[in-house]
Amino acid sequence: MSSRRGKKSIDSLDDIYLESLKKDKKGAAYKSTSLLAEEEQAPTSEVNLSLSADKMEAILRVGAAEQLPALPEVEAALKKLGVNTGIDLEPLQKALASPIAGEPRAMIIAQGRRPGRRRTVIYNELQRLSDGGWTAGGFKFDFARLPALLAAKERDMVAHDSVRVMALKPGDIIAHIEENFEAEPGLDILGKEIPPLEDPMPEAGQNVEFDHQEMVLRAVTYGYLLIENEVFKLLPPIWITPDKLLAFYINLPQIGGPRYPEPEDIELLLEDIGVVEACRVKFLIHKLCQSLKEGKKTAKMAKIAAAIPPKPGRDAEFSLEIEMDKKAGELRADGSIDLRERNAVVSVNEGMLVARKKLVKKGKNGLDLFAKTIKAYDGRDLKISTDASIRVETDEENTLYYAARTGNVNFISNNLTITDIFKVNGDVNYETGNLDVKSALVITGSVFPGFKVQAQGNLEIKGGVENGAQIIAQSDLIIGRGIIGSDSRIIVMGNLHTAFIQDAEILVRGNAVTASYAFNAVIRAFGSISILKGQHKKSGRAAGGIICSSKEIQASTAGSPSNAETTLAIKPEPEILRKKELIENKINKCRESMAKISRTLPFELTHEDEIKSFLAPLAAEKKKPFLKLLTIFNTILKEAQSLKKERQQINEDIESILEDARIRITEHIFAGCTIQFGDQKLLLREEMGPQIFKYQNGKIISR
Repeated sequence: MSSRRGKKSIDSLDDIYLESLKKDKKGAAYKSTSLLAEEEQAPTSEVNLSLSADKMEAILRVGAAEQLPALPEVEAALKKLGVNTGIDLEPLQKALASPIAGEPRAMIIAQGRRPGRRRTVIYNELQRLSDGGWTAGGFKFDFARLPALLAAKERDMVAHDSVRVMALKPGDIIAHIEENFEAEPGLDILGKEIPPLEDPMPEAGQNVEFDHQEMVLRAVTYGYLLIENEVFKLLPPIWITPDKLLAFYINLPQIGGPRYPEPEDIELLLEDIGVVEACRVKFLIHKLCQSLKEGKKTAKMAKIAAAIPPKPGRDAEFSLEIEMDKKAGELRADGSIDLRERNAVVSVNEGMLVARKKLVKKGKNGLDLFAKTIKAYDGRDLKISTDASIRVETDEENTLYYAARTGNVNFISNNLTITDIFKVNGDVNYETGNLDVKSALVITGSVFPGFKVQAQGNLEIKGGVENGAQIIAQSDLIIGRGIIGSDSRIIVMGNLHTAFIQDAEILVRGNAVTASYAFNAVIRAFGSISILKGQHKKSGRAAGGIICSSKEIQASTAGSPSNAETTLAIKPEPEILRKKELIENKINKCRESMAKISRTLPFELTHEDEIKSFLAPLAAEKKKPFLKLLTIFNTILKEAQSLKKERQQINEDIESILEDARIRITEHIFAGCTIQFGDQKLLLREEMGPQIFKYQNGKIISR
């Protein structure tokens, strides 16, 4: 030691420092840094010995200024660390026999036996990453997106998403498996056996098979590769619409050399999925495969299968073989009316063909892609009622209706009959008195003030209806000269045609047509109201009064400079509004009854726990009145809920009626007119040109 202290150099100072580190107050040995970051450090008294992390090597380290330890010291250190296998002290013995001073040393003095490899999996084109992912051709697979894309519920999601894939054809080898059953286990330096090494065994999933004879993983069908937890699958590149009516081939960008399907590959995939052959569009499949093969630009989604649509049936069609359109006159090309061309009452002779009904045809059901029936619309029949006045014959296509006697054709509410015609020559006045006939009626004159006329069939008054007269027609009504008088009241269960209406009250279940004008009248029609423009200067005008329809109002002009109070209104039929009112009354009664029961009971009906805790301690007899009230309350509650649903449906029906209706003014609207749809009103404060008013989203709009 004295010789070392005598050195005058940096090395001598280093040696002194290293010597001082060998011993501390506890006599601990120097701990050197292992050359391997993961090696275990196991200091001994004078021996720096470390084991590798896998326990396959024991390494002795000696510093440059240190002396080699003796064999017994090393053997003791090995024993202390539990090393009992693969010990080889020959490197130490050689070093001791010919020491080299001033050089640090690291000697492997124990070495385990490495295990053999029992299974090796060689993948074609695929490389496994340390993080568990996979690559091919420098691209990393995104296996999470592929199944999500093919299972998307909306077409846009499929069309706008894209992911790189590896396509495989039938017979393509995915991996080779090499096995060595003679591979021996290893042994670490602590004497622990290490099993032979095995690559993870790939599993065959959807459309993939494992050939045990050739030890390969092979594609069975065409598809896009998906690897999930060592399970190899091939997903069919097919997307089917949620309604199962269409199937598309999904053409995704491929990693590596592209592989495209043959027509038989797609056919097989469709068959495996369950798409019936009748729905496979073969010419589109062949066209797709040819385009892919030739490298032509191909859409990302190509249709390859389609459902067989149902063929709808045909409704029965009824037509009269004679002219039955009751009107005030023939409409000329210029919009005027020729009042000579009226056909109020249509008479036929016995044996004449009156009407024809084309028979209903049933529809032909379709099939979706998976052979589930798509129900076809079967045509609806039209039931036509007749009596002894009509003779009915049927052939393969038609039902024919012949007149069994001479008379007037009457067709009301799908009831076809030949009726007698009651005719009054002249006026209805004090000579005739009031009229109430059970058949069709023709009056060649007018109906005078104060007289009442009723007819079960069609009614024609060739003259006019004067102030104070009352007319009730169970079918159509035609009045040649028009209706006058604020005290006149007309009720028509069919359609009304008249020359004009002035001051009168008119109720029409069907359509109402005036050939000239409506002035200060109250007209209510469940069908359409048309005020036609004729040759007269004021024709086509609705001035003053209230014109109300459930479907449509059409006029040339609305309002006038001298009469601002003109209302054109669209309202549902009274039966609908009445039904809604009755339901509202019933709902209110239910509310009152439930409120009365609620006030009677000593607990909140909305708190189930409170009800149970109140009833639990009561005897059976004392519970009965409370249970009875609860039962009644529940019954009323269910009724109220049912009524509310019914009210909601009626409100939806009313909205639909209002939205389908129109008010059409073809020339001019004067300021002061009111346009009304349901409860919504629009007061027009300025004059306007041609307009079409309609109801949309709760508002009245025009264009």
